[in-house]
Amino acid sequence: MMEAVNRYLIEKRTEHLEELKQFIRIPSVSTKSEFRRDMFRCARHVAGLLQKAGLEHVQWLRTEGHPIV
Repeated sequence: MMEAVNRYLIEKRTEHLEELKQFIRIPSVSTKSEFRRDMFRCARHVAGLLQKAGLEHVQWLRTEGHPIV
């Protein structure tokens, strides 16, 4: 089993690194009001990654503060 996991990680390394780079480019510092829109963008991005990973019923929700996934 671990051999299959390692093989998958090696094969998908570039793809996973690109996804991580896209994610960390989102300026989502929650304590700064100028990044409020980016917090929502970040929530949508995380939800998309979870759906792509095969999770079902993924949602992002607005709150009085920051969005939640």
